[in-house]
Amino acid sequence: MKWYYPGAWHHTDQAGWLCSVDNNFQWRSRCDSTSGTNPCVYWSKAPPAAGSPQAVNWAPYFAQARGQLDGQAGQIGSAPPTKGVVNIPTCFWIDGQGIPDDRKLSVTVAGAPDAEGRQIYYTLLIDVAFVRAAWNFDDPHNDTANATPPTQCGQHNQLTAHQYVEISEARHPDQKYHVVAAEHYAITGEVYWTDSYGSHHQNVDSGLGDVVISTPDYPQYVGQIEAIPITPASP
Repeated sequence: MKWYYPGAWHHTDQAGWLCSVDNNFQWRSRCDSTSGTNPCVYWSKAPPAAGSPQAVNWAPYFAQARGQLDGQAGQIGSAPPTKGVVNIPTCFWIDGQGIPDDRKLSVTVAGAPDAEGRQIYYTLLIDVAFVRAAWNFDDPHNDTANATPPTQCGQHNQLTAHQYVEISEARHPDQKYHVVAAEHYAITGEVYWTDSYGSHHQNVDSGLGDVVISTPDYPQYVGQIEAIPITPASP
């Protein structure tokens, strides 16, 4: 309800007691009072308050959620850990991934006051969800295929394997392949609020699209099995 506290009652022969709402004696409402006790109070119903998820600029909150991903990429592990062999799958995985599945965040923000001074409060729920890992095996033949990890590699987060056909000695000065995993995330949001028409919720676009963070380079040596000549013992 909207309340006014005007100056005084005023009595007329035609309408009885009326409530003056300003100094110009513009009468707004008939009152039921039979006496002119001051101050009089005039009240009227305020218009409904309607909310909208666009009432708040959510971009800074999505940007904050995006910023929390920085530094959250994991570290690559491998098997064999020191020396892989050509034509045999080398296993890779990600250890210490900051968000291996998903993370939920929430923030409550007041909308701007309306003409009556009322504010609607909005709660934004943000979901940061891991989507996939894209591997760059640094293969000189541009081979990006994932091989089936041998059972000997065990169980690891984002476990994969790659089969090199060329040794790594000519690839970089350190004679190793530099493997990188790009972690892809989706950041989505949903807004909840209550106004004069009830409770509501609606999806809101984060505007961030595909969010990618990458692991540090992982140096992996890949060689070949050398035949060792054996001289038969003399009789």
